[in-house]
Amino acid sequence: MRTLRRRIGRQALRRRWRLDVLKTRGGTELIRNWSIDRRYGGSCGGTIPSRFGDTGAYGMSSADYWQLRRIFCAANGLEIRAGEKLVDVGCGKGRVLNHWLALGLENPIVGLELDPDLAAYARRRLASHANVEVLTGDAVTLLPDDASIMFAFNPFATAVVERLRDRIVELYPAGADLRIVYYFPRHRHVFDEDSRFEVMPFRRQAFHPGVVVRRVA
Repeated sequence: MRTLRRRIGRQALRRRWRLDVLKTRGGTELIRNWSIDRRYGGSCGGTIPSRFGDTGAYGMSSADYWQLRRIFCAANGLEIRAGEKLVDVGCGKGRVLNHWLALGLENPIVGLELDPDLAAYARRRLASHANVEVLTGDAVTLLPDDASIMFAFNPFATAVVERLRDRIVELYPAGADLRIVYYFPRHRHVFDEDSRFEVMPFRRQAFHPGVVVRRVA
């Protein structure tokens, strides 16, 4: 029993080290997050449990800006070209939308969010940016048919990821110029096991693992 308690204690310490020290780089990234969030109207951090868990929607958790810089890079095949439509599937408070704006992009940017309070917050913060649209409702139903990049930070349970996959097949033909960025991909098997998609792990890793999914057949 004493050995088990020690093992559990070590695991808890490693987890706290990863989350409180490595993830935040000793707290320096918390300052960066605060600064950029403030530039775009308010805090986008924190973790918020889902009020819609019965639908398969997970709670909100925001990626740090340093993670987003690592994700959207040439090494991962995620350069953003002028005119491409960018979609955050389950945008929460809208930190990814902030990141795209902070890059100086004038691309069409769309956030899809089920929680009306979170969607309203993101919409209110970014109301002065004419290229940004935040839509409230079921992201699978609201999915546009002309996106070039879709970002999803582990927003859904397996059943909803399956719905998302099937909706993408309906909207986008094989070989479409669409890159689906699935960050912390707990249910990547939905795409791995489907020959209509190609799944490539990030070459340049962020804090969590991630994959880029393409519609190939």
